[in-house]
Amino acid sequence: MNILFVCSANIDRSRTAEAIFTAKYPAHTFKSAGTNQDVCKDCSSTLVTNDHILWADQIFAMENKHLDYINSLQPENIADKVTVLEVPDQFKYLNDKLIAILDEKVHF
Repeated sequence: MNILFVCSANIDRSRTAEAIFTAKYPAHTFKSAGTNQDVCKDCSSTLVTNDHILWADQIFAMENKHLDYINSLQPENIADKVTVLEVPDQFKYLNDKLIAILDEKVHF
Protein backbone atom coordinates (compact mmCIF):
# COMPACT_ATOMS: atom_id res chain seq x y z
CA MET A 1 0.00 0.00 0.00
CA ASN A 2 1.23 3.51 -0.85
CA ILE A 3 0.58 6.00 1.95
CA LEU A 4 1.09 9.78 1.81
CA PHE A 5 1.29 12.13 4.80
CA VAL A 6 0.64 15.84 4.17
CA CYS A 7 1.27 18.88 6.37
CA SER A 8 2.17 22.50 5.67
CA ALA A 9 5.94 22.47 5.25
CA ASN A 10 6.97 18.80 5.20
CA ILE A 11 9.41 19.52 7.99
CA ASP A 12 7.93 18.18 11.22
CA ARG A 13 4.54 16.43 11.24
CA SER A 14 4.42 14.65 7.88
CA ARG A 15 8.13 13.81 7.94
CA THR A 16 7.74 12.34 11.43
CA ALA A 17 4.82 10.22 10.25
CA GLU A 18 6.77 9.02 7.22
CA ALA A 19 9.78 8.10 9.36
CA ILE A 20 7.98 6.24 12.13
CA PHE A 21 5.59 4.30 9.90
CA THR A 22 8.34 3.38 7.43
CA ALA A 23 10.21 1.79 10.33
CA LYS A 24 7.11 0.06 11.75
CA TYR A 25 5.55 -1.20 8.51
CA PRO A 26 8.24 -2.05 5.94
CA ALA A 27 5.71 -3.87 3.72
CA HIS A 28 4.12 -0.50 2.85
CA THR A 29 5.59 2.49 1.03
CA PHE A 30 5.36 5.90 2.68
CA LYS A 31 5.97 9.43 1.42
CA SER A 32 5.39 12.86 2.89
CA ALA A 33 4.90 16.31 1.41
CA GLY A 34 3.85 19.84 2.29
CA THR A 35 1.32 22.33 0.96
CA ASN A 36 3.14 25.64 1.51
CA GLN A 37 5.05 26.28 -1.70
CA ASP A 38 7.21 29.09 -0.31
CA VAL A 39 8.29 27.23 2.82
CA CYS A 40 8.91 23.98 0.94
CA LYS A 41 11.09 25.87 -1.55
CA ASP A 42 13.01 27.74 1.17
CA CYS A 43 13.59 24.58 3.22
CA SER A 44 14.16 22.24 0.27
CA SER A 45 11.32 20.06 1.46
CA THR A 46 8.84 18.21 -0.76
CA LEU A 47 5.80 20.06 -2.11
CA VAL A 48 2.76 17.85 -2.64
CA THR A 49 1.87 17.35 -6.29
CA ASN A 50 -0.92 15.72 -8.23
CA ASP A 51 1.48 12.81 -8.88
CA HIS A 52 1.71 12.21 -5.12
CA ILE A 53 -2.07 12.15 -4.84
CA LEU A 54 -2.48 9.73 -7.73
CA TRP A 55 0.35 7.52 -6.35
CA ALA A 56 -1.21 7.21 -2.89
CA ASP A 57 -3.70 4.53 -1.94
CA GLN A 58 -4.32 6.39 1.30
CA ILE A 59 -3.60 9.99 2.29
CA PHE A 60 -3.38 11.40 5.80
CA ALA A 61 -3.69 15.20 5.98
CA MET A 62 -2.73 16.83 9.26
CA GLU A 63 -5.39 19.59 9.03
CA ASN A 64 -8.46 20.51 6.98
CA LYS A 65 -6.48 23.20 5.12
CA HIS A 66 -4.24 20.45 3.77
CA LEU A 67 -7.31 18.58 2.53
CA ASP A 68 -8.43 21.76 0.78
CA TYR A 69 -5.06 21.99 -0.98
CA ILE A 70 -5.19 18.33 -2.00
CA ASN A 71 -8.69 18.85 -3.40
CA SER A 72 -7.46 21.86 -5.39
CA LEU A 73 -4.86 19.67 -7.10
CA GLN A 74 -7.14 16.70 -7.68
CA PRO A 75 -10.73 17.81 -8.21
CA GLU A 76 -11.96 14.27 -8.76
CA ASN A 77 -13.64 12.77 -5.73
CA ILE A 78 -10.80 11.31 -3.66
CA ALA A 79 -12.54 11.63 -0.30
CA ASP A 80 -12.51 7.87 0.16
CA LYS A 81 -8.72 7.82 0.40
CA VAL A 82 -8.13 10.96 2.51
CA THR A 83 -8.26 11.13 6.30
CA VAL A 84 -7.82 14.41 8.19
CA LEU A 85 -5.98 13.72 11.45
CA GLU A 86 -6.47 17.14 13.13
CA VAL A 87 -2.87 17.30 14.37
CA PRO A 88 -1.98 20.93 15.14
CA ASP A 89 1.25 22.52 13.96
CA GLN A 90 2.91 22.66 17.37
CA PHE A 91 5.33 19.73 17.33
CA LYS A 92 8.93 19.36 16.21
CA TYR A 93 10.29 16.46 14.16
CA LEU A 94 10.14 13.12 16.03
CA ASN A 95 8.55 14.70 19.11
CA ASP A 96 7.37 11.95 21.48
CA LYS A 97 3.88 13.45 21.90
CA LEU A 98 3.51 13.80 18.12
CA ILE A 99 4.51 10.15 17.67
CA ALA A 100 1.94 9.07 20.26
CA ILE A 101 -0.80 11.09 18.53
CA LEU A 102 0.09 9.63 15.14
CA ASP A 103 0.15 6.09 16.54
CA GLU A 104 -3.33 6.67 17.98
CA LYS A 105 -4.90 8.29 14.91
CA VAL A 106 -3.33 6.59 11.89
CA HIS A 107 -5.03 3.37 10.80
CA PHE A 108 -4.67 1.66 7.45
